Amino acid sequence: MDLLGYGSMLKESHFNPTHPSSVDAVTRLQRFQAQVADLANRYMKALIVNDGVAFVRHLSPRTNSVTYDFLARSYNAFKDINALDLGEGYPGARMVLAAGPRMRVDGTIMHSETHLGSLIKRLDEGVVDPKQALREAFSAMHVTGSVPELQANFAFT
Repeated sequence: MDLLGYGSMLKESHFNPTHPSSVDAVTRLQRFQAQVADLANRYMKALIVNDGVAFVRHLSPRTNSVTYDFLARSYNAFKDINALDLGEGYPGARMVLAAGPRMRVDGTIMHSETHLGSLIKRLDEGVVDPKQALREAFSAMHVTGSVPELQANFAFT
């Protein structure tokens, strides 16, 4: 899903988000991203990129109820986002729904071995306590990113 007309809102400012004419676009973007984040949950994860979002979920080959639930949640999210955006006087959003098979692609998410080594060393030396090490490990950034649900996704093909 993405917001209609978002890019044209930044045309006058030459895509400079700090320009005074970009205030409405930035506010709209922040509202959209916050709304999407509020709608995301374990049954419908959200990959937010600028004024767009890809909702994803692992589907089940054993039952169609998981697919139905995902499609219903996605459609309801679209209705909610669209209603708020239209209510603010903007052109709303558009959405494409695709559900289908995918393959796992290994090696697309890489962790920083250097960071891991540093964390283990600091833990062994007592520089960080186990709780701090867990917090740091949990929030560590990958050196490459990927959303497995979108890799080798044949529903998009």
